[in-house]
Amino acid sequence: MRLSNLTEVTTSPGRQRACIQQCTDQLGFTLIAEAADLGVSARKMSPFERPSLSPWLQRPDEYDAIVWSHVDRAVRSVAHLSELVEWGRRHATTLVFVMPEERQPLVVTPRADSDAIRRCMNLAYAAEQEARALSARLTSAHEALRATGRYGGGLAPFGYKKAPHSSGVGWCLAPDPETVTVVRAIVDDVHSGLSLVAIAHRLEAAGVLVPRDRHAQLHGRPTGGRRHGRDFDRFRWTAGSLSKILRTPTLMGHRVHRGRPSVTLRAHPC
Repeated sequence: MRLSNLTEVTTSPGRQRACIQQCTDQLGFTLIAEAADLGVSARKMSPFERPSLSPWLQRPDEYDAIVWSHVDRAVRSVAHLSELVEWGRRHATTLVFVMPEERQPLVVTPRADSDAIRRCMNLAYAAEQEARALSARLTSAHEALRATGRYGGGLAPFGYKKAPHSSGVGWCLAPDPETVTVVRAIVDDVHSGLSLVAIAHRLEAAGVLVPRDRHAQLHGRPTGGRRHGRDFDRFRWTAGSLSKILRTPTLMGHRVHRGRPSVTLRAHPC
């Protein structure tokens, strides 16, 4: 399975899983494992680079076939598909694409004829063009948002929260009353000579939420999550997270694009 953008409300992984299970039953296959690359872009990363799938591609003797729910779940590049087909031929592995809109799955055996491969290539080309068009639209949309000082989504810089834009359309960033005071206290502590480690301990003792947890709280989501194989009720302050906050241009009210200040935020800087 693969999904570029994983959100809490998406149903795609479940639908992909159901398609794959139905197909394996139909073909008489036994499903032995699942490789789920969620939050991974097929346009930017080939199957041989993906965290969950690539280890399986390095062990082709352990199975006979790989099943995806659609060609675009496997690749969004003709070059990547060509590489995958050649890998299947070399290792005698069948590639199966369920294609829910079709009556029969698209099966590419190690000795598949040119018609099957041509059909796959056409689907990969369509997926590649679709990905390029989507990328262009998103780039244009974000350029327009930056030009008007509007907020495009994502994790808001610490000290800010989203607020209705003055134009009445969309959102902008405004000071977050709860965290602005925290940022100012951090800066004051640094000026007084306190180490970042000591400041982190002080924030932990006061129960102050880290930026990621504060963002979750503002959006009504639970704090914490999984990191380095462990589950946390909430994440902890570190010298590294403090350093990142103190060094970002957003502290002075500048919007950052590709690592460089691009626009001054409409909200007053912290």
